[in-house]
Amino acid sequence: MLADIWRRLGLDIANPLVQGTTTLTFGPTITLSGSGTITSTRTGSTDSGPAAGVMLLDVWQRLGLDPANPMTASDTAINAGAVSQTVSESAGTVTVQRA
Repeated sequence: MLADIWRRLGLDIANPLVQGTTTLTFGPTITLSGSGTITSTRTGSTDSGPAAGVMLLDVWQRLGLDPANPMTASDTAINAGAVSQTVSESAGTVTVQRA
């Protein structure tokens, strides 16, 4: 579960977060359906990630919760502490890739 959260935030360098209009991929895939009310359905296996402490620190910093390392976000980058990600968009698909 923690590895999925970590990956969903685009923190796994091997599996960038790719979000289109109807799907999110980051290893597993989340299919988005509906209008007004959106339903998210996850498919794919849950893989392990690095040590839990490493993932928790990454998530904590990525969410902007580390007062010593404020998160900054722009159209092209997200940075906080040890987390550095590029953000790109092409034809309506956004990719968040850990640098």
